[in-house]
Amino acid sequence: MLYLASTEYENLHGPFKCIVINDTYIHKRRVLVVEIDPMLSGSDYGIGLHGIKYLLLLAKYKDSDFFNLGKEPIDVVVIIPENLDNPLDSLKPWNKMFNIGWAELYVRNN
Repeated sequence: MLYLASTEYENLHGPFKCIVINDTYIHKRRVLVVEIDPMLSGSDYGIGLHGIKYLLLLAKYKDSDFFNLGKEPIDVVVIIPENLDNPLDSLKPWNKMFNIGWAELYVRNN
């Protein structure tokens, strides 16, 4: 099972259980599209009452870090997709996406 947590950003403290919805490339970067549990509150990010259940995760340093997932936690950049219900629609360039912080993605065996 994948989990997301941050020691730097209170709203991302977690841990959040992550289910990988898609492992793809967007704008030449490898991206994990994940569904999280529990959802984030949209009001914390100026989105209103809409819950945020999908996130885009980019390896913070290099895309190949995803190959080490399970051996060690990897640092990721956490992005809220513009389309909250369909995260792969309406993709802006990276510098215009809603980056909400950094976190670590890790595997925990139950």
